[in-house]
Amino acid sequence: MAELNGRFKVGKVVILALVLAALLVVMLIAYYQMQVYQGKLKQDIRGLTEYELCMYAYEKFDIEMVKKMGCVNEKYQAIGKVK
Repeated sequence: MAELNGRFKVGKVVILALVLAALLVVMLIAYYQMQVYQGKLKQDIRGLTEYELCMYAYEKFDIEMVKKMGCVNEKYQAIGKVK
C-alpha cells in the first residue's frame, strides 16, 4: 500500500511539472508574438508624419486609439467624423 501511495505522489508531481512546462511554453510563445508585433509596428510607423501616424492608428485600431493619441481636435476633426 505504501508503494502505491509513493507512485501516486510521483505521478502528481510529474503531472504538475508537465502543466507548468506547458504554461511556460505558452507564455514564451505569447512573449515572442508580442515582440514580433511590436517590431512590425515600429517598422510600419518609422518615418510617418503626425497626420500619417493618426491615419495609421485609425486604420489599424479604431477611433478610440486616435482619441487617446490626441489626433481628434480642430486640426483632425475629419478623422473623428469618419465613424
